[in-house]
Amino acid sequence: MASSLNVNGIGTSRKKSSLSMIDKDAFLAELRERTRKPIPQTEQYIDSKADRLVAKFNAPESRAFYCDCARYLSENFIECAIENTFRPRPRNPIRNKAAYFGRVCVNELVRLGIYQ
Repeated sequence: MASSLNVNGIGTSRKKSSLSMIDKDAFLAELRERTRKPIPQTEQYIDSKADRLVAKFNAPESRAFYCDCARYLSENFIECAIENTFRPRPRNPIRNKAAYFGRVCVNELVRLGIYQ
């Protein structure tokens, strides 16, 4: 008895998971695209942004780093990084959200030449 499946069609009906790992290069390209528009920054703006990040991640010891993030990274980059940090990941959850956010920001600060 002949099978009704086409030999060329075997394996193509496989459903892709919507929970696949994020493509790091695509994520960083999207973040960089959002950094095009500079925002005039005053010390009050930097302090308020850093205070918001301290409250968001409950990491008062990292306030100096968050000041650097607010000073050198755009608002859109920071917002996108926060969204990605708090995105649900059922298979591989982020255990330390502050460390993950810090790693993304440090990588961008190094790319910009601010950190070495």
